Amino acid sequence: MKRIVLFVACCFLTAPSFAESALAPRVVGPVTMWSAADADLIDSAWLHVKFVEGMETAIAGDRFTDPTLDLSPVNAALQRARAVEVRRTFPRERALLREWKQAGELQSGATGPDLSLWFDVRVEGGPAQVTQLVNELNACAAVEIAHPAPRAESAVLRTESHLGASSAHRGGTPDFTEFQDYLYDAPVGLEGPAAWALPGGTGEGLQFIDVELCWTENHEDFNFANHFYLGGAAENPQYEPHGTAVLGEVIGQHNGFGIHGFAPDVLYGMVAILESEWPSVPHRFMEALSQLDPGDVWLIELQTPQGLPMEYYQVNYDVIWTGCWSLGIVCVEAAGNGSNNLDSPGYGGIFDRSVRDSGAIMVAAGTPFGLVAEGFSSYGSRIDAHAWGSQIVTTGYGDLYTEGPLQTRYTANFGGTSGASPMVTGAAICLQGIALANLSHRLTPLELRTLITETGTPHQGTRLIGPRPNLEAAIAELLDAASAPESASARALKLVVSPNPFHAASEIRFAAPEAGAARVDVFDASGRQVRALWNGAVSAGSQVMTWDGRDDAGQATPSGVYYVRIRMNDGVATRSVQRIR
Repeated sequence: MKRIVLFVACCFLTAPSFAESALAPRVVGPVTMWSAADADLIDSAWLHVKFVEGMETAIAGDRFTDPTLDLSPVNAALQRARAVEVRRTFPRERALLREWKQAGELQSGATGPDLSLWFDVRVEGGPAQVTQLVNELNACAAVEIAHPAPRAESAVLRTESHLGASSAHRGGTPDFTEFQDYLYDAPVGLEGPAAWALPGGTGEGLQFIDVELCWTENHEDFNFANHFYLGGAAENPQYEPHGTAVLGEVIGQHNGFGIHGFAPDVLYGMVAILESEWPSVPHRFMEALSQLDPGDVWLIELQTPQGLPMEYYQVNYDVIWTGCWSLGIVCVEAAGNGSNNLDSPGYGGIFDRSVRDSGAIMVAAGTPFGLVAEGFSSYGSRIDAHAWGSQIVTTGYGDLYTEGPLQTRYTANFGGTSGASPMVTGAAICLQGIALANLSHRLTPLELRTLITETGTPHQGTRLIGPRPNLEAAIAELLDAASAPESASARALKLVVSPNPFHAASEIRFAAPEAGAARVDVFDASGRQVRALWNGAVSAGSQVMTWDGRDDAGQATPSGVYYVRIRMNDGVATRSVQRIR
């Protein structure tokens, strides 16, 4: 179930947009009735609560106060639950967090979260007390959403090795790159060499952070001189092979032995989370964002116990949204291994990108050679891309090769959406590095996501898992678009169409450098105009509108490629968009 949120006071931002357009409403979820039966999914003491946008809620001891609304129902519920601790989830200056909200709204066209209105509450009565308090808080008018602090786990699955242990003599690690088909030719691989041949194509000039549980940071196949950050909780050695396998796919060195990663020259960091610290998941997410610059990349290598992406829970979603839309930091997120159909009505539309779009690149797992969804992988229209979900050769574990120490271990059977996500992460870093080195700017999260989805190799089968990234095609699109004879005025329009491909509707976003007349039209592949979306004045700033896939007569257009064209002043910008029915 989802909840459409209304403001209790004036918005902090009036976004310049089309005369008849406004910020899309904020949708939160899951709003559901929780019970002690959910104990395996949640923390036994902590919950998160978010107050309605526009409030000025503050902490007074172990209770809440606010000048805009009566919070006595909220405080009475805390008293009945014997709450023993209340704290801000994101203890930053409220003014700064509201600046972030405003910036994200300008970029996304949607109402964003005021992170200063998130709070953590601790009770001592166990899961039954936690869930009872959550349900009572969700019934309070001042509360936008409350939910238990969710547990999380690594999104990994491992299968029997398809290669067997190496028989090479000890004392010299063999070269396993011939077994890394995922690096090479499409449609099986992601065309890594096409990136490596170009300046920036190995990730130099960028930073990357992996958020999970533990790693061998100084593996022999990593360049430890590129390690720039280790934060979060104390690492749990039980999960060290998992984190090491993830890093290998991204940063494995091109050194003549072991394996290759997609982006060996990127600076890498890690933020650790412990099971005993599950209430701190959103705090750790924010810590990762705090170490990165716009255009850098962070990877969420976690899933909920239901095998869902971590953004299922609103507090996590709001951090991811802020990172992508407000701060311009690219997020790659594992879709989870629960074989969940994210389009199921049971999720209330919170995985419908036209309803709630965090801005993350969400990654599913596909079979290595068939490009069909792995049976365990989550799937649905929200998925942006997929990569291998099994038979992955990388660092860690030791089933393929080891000389004993953790630093010398390699595997041939890594998998899950945990195995697919670092491949897409590596591809994203390659593309971002090429943009930086060759175009002198970094792509926004939406631009990078759109580039990957528009140029990838389509998946097979009925389960929607998005395309498999094709670096060669993406690079050609990136550099060809940059060299096209587009005027400075056209480039300034910053036209983006998303989601792309789309089913029901796609948002069209552009920036008007100044107030003036604009025309927005949609054409089919033959050049025939099918829809006049706008012809009139616009104000300066961010513009957002929606094409519902219909023509001027109101008839649904067939599947195919269409072109959105904007004319404003002397600028003309065009983007392709694919309709899938």
